[in-house]
Amino acid sequence: MLRDFVGLTSKRSRRRGKGRSKGAQGAPAPERTVDTGDHFQLVDRTTTPGDVEPVDHIVVRDKNGDDHRIRLFDGMRLEQLKERLATRVKVPIEDARLHCGDQDFSKYLDLMRGVWPNLKVQELPATEAGTHRVLGRVYFSVTERYFQAIAKIAFHYLLIHTRRGFSGTEPGFGYIREFIVNGGAVDQFFAPSPKPISPPLSLRKDTRWCHVLIANESANPICVQVQLFTSPSGTGTPYQVMLGQLDSAILVPAYVYGHRYLYDPPENRRGRYSGEVRDLPILRLPSDFWVPSTS
Repeated sequence: MLRDFVGLTSKRSRRRGKGRSKGAQGAPAPERTVDTGDHFQLVDRTTTPGDVEPVDHIVVRDKNGDDHRIRLFDGMRLEQLKERLATRVKVPIEDARLHCGDQDFSKYLDLMRGVWPNLKVQELPATEAGTHRVLGRVYFSVTERYFQAIAKIAFHYLLIHTRRGFSGTEPGFGYIREFIVNGGAVDQFFAPSPKPISPPLSLRKDTRWCHVLIANESANPICVQVQLFTSPSGTGTPYQVMLGQLDSAILVPAYVYGHRYLYDPPENRRGRYSGEVRDLPILRLPSDFWVPSTS
């Protein structure tokens, strides 16, 4: 029997966020959430930077332990909720939580009973009205086009800075060219979970945002590590892109290099975007991929 946990908030559910986002190229919109301790609750941005407000939704947890947040709205029909659940949740549901305002609790509970007629309800403490300081997390979903763009960035970087004179038309790059244009199996070109790239100690005082790219022409396959939007306080998500096989049997250990693409701070920008490119000191380790020097 479905176990259903219902948490109530005292915020009015008819408030609407002022900063809803849309996903690009068919990707779902980013999900802004706050940490409630055992799950993440869906929220919307407001017109005040750093502030968020709750929205009506249910958080469904499947048997794999994954949470799926389904937004609710006034006038929602039972068929619409079932359709959203069928689209988002692919394995059996373990439990669910309802977040809504007091005045809409009965309406949404009836909607949920239409999906799960035998649900059991446990009412949890309501969130007190007012402003609360909370920890947030933003969830992003991407499509195949996202990885095509990352692969194109990596390929162009290699062709600009290569020390072997590649033109990009070589047969060894045929598969990556096909993937960039038409898509395909992402796992064929992206290695799993490379280590994030941290700036060398001598550069860590730089407070600018940057992109970091590192190419390795010293082994097969030729790889480029791409880490976009690295902030002063943390690192972006690293991707290791396998671009193609070397035709030559000559491997030169020194063919590992990297660059940082730095954004100028807002007060110094010339136009919408401006910045500079800097070489990134690299230390090659025999036991791993490549990492920046720490001196």
